[in-house]
Amino acid sequence: MALGTKREGPEENRIGPDAMPTPADLVLQALNGEMPGDLPRQVVDLLRHLPVGIFVADEHGAAIHRNRVADELTGHAMLAGIRPGGYAAAYRVFRCGTDEPYPEVDLPLTRALAGEHSAAELEIEHGERGRVRLRAWAAPLRDGAGRVRCAIVAFVDVTAEKLLEDAIREQSAALERERLAATIHDDVLQLLAAARLRLSAPPRDGRPPAAADTETIGSLLRDADRQLRRILAGFRPPPRGSGTLADALLQALAPLRADGVEASLHDRLGVAVGEPAQSTLCQVGEEAIANIRKHARPHWVAVTLERDGERAAVSVVDDGVGFSPSVTGHGGGHYGVALMRERVARLGGELRIDSAPSRGTAVRAWVPDPAPPGATARPDAPARDTATPEGGGTPRSAIHAAR
Repeated sequence: MALGTKREGPEENRIGPDAMPTPADLVLQALNGEMPGDLPRQVVDLLRHLPVGIFVADEHGAAIHRNRVADELTGHAMLAGIRPGGYAAAYRVFRCGTDEPYPEVDLPLTRALAGEHSAAELEIEHGERGRVRLRAWAAPLRDGAGRVRCAIVAFVDVTAEKLLEDAIREQSAALERERLAATIHDDVLQLLAAARLRLSAPPRDGRPPAAADTETIGSLLRDADRQLRRILAGFRPPPRGSGTLADALLQALAPLRADGVEASLHDRLGVAVGEPAQSTLCQVGEEAIANIRKHARPHWVAVTLERDGERAAVSVVDDGVGFSPSVTGHGGGHYGVALMRERVARLGGELRIDSAPSRGTAVRAWVPDPAPPGATARPDAPARDTATPEGGGTPRSAIHAAR
């Protein structure tokens, strides 16, 4: 593989006997054979044998090095004579999942030459494998005066990873359909069948049904209605795009606020949550909020979205009547809790419920969601809703659960 031709650069770009070499000096002069000693070979060997694709361009955007992995991932050897403005077309780069050409100005290489660090996912037309999805990172290398001397792009193949994510999403949808069918059969249809039997019972001596029978039928139908509404609430479309997880949970808090409950939401995620973590956290948060409205009779509710290392988390805390999780967590009228556990466990996450009668409840769920490579978390965002618990208090059970 060609490493580029040796070029005579300006005197200030060479390493003098007393000068401390910058990373740009090391890379450029090693690739061009301008550096004495064994260091150039070590630098070139490092770039050549890294297990990721490596592409190096000089300050004008001319390619000066690609390693073997880069050739394998793109299906092309290094194309000579390509300059900024022509890379996307020459290598047939597309936006993920579309036939739309990737904008040249947004390419990681272009942004690195402009002095930016960047990360992106894109698709490239491979000569033998067809469309391949790559995750790329790019960084500028500067000389001692701060000028961009070259740009390095590293990239890996995430095609299999994305296919696996799609398969997991399809499997999750299939499991959810199975759960829905079982729930309708075991809960709603049983209630409707009981109501139908009551209605079809023969009249007693030609007299109309007793008031007790009418009330029983009405109660069965109301229970069936509640079950259906709960099922439909769990199958809302998942939130999409940056910030919509917080928006969806704020929407879920609206009925509580309308009832006079002080409700707040604090979005401290910093980086948007990906799928399927986002949908799971949304469903868990909505289910917890729905349970609060049905059973807790709280004065205040606080929802927090945050990251814990490689996991994203949602916590829902209230100062309501509370309950005993060991008694009600898995059966009876608390199917929603079991459903939350099932959804979180499906992603390999963790659900913790801390509550006691008259001490409020804290529900917290963590699910795996590594931040995208190159993403930088912003400082903690202010609360999306300025309402706070009266006096700023938090039940002891909630404090324990948040640790």
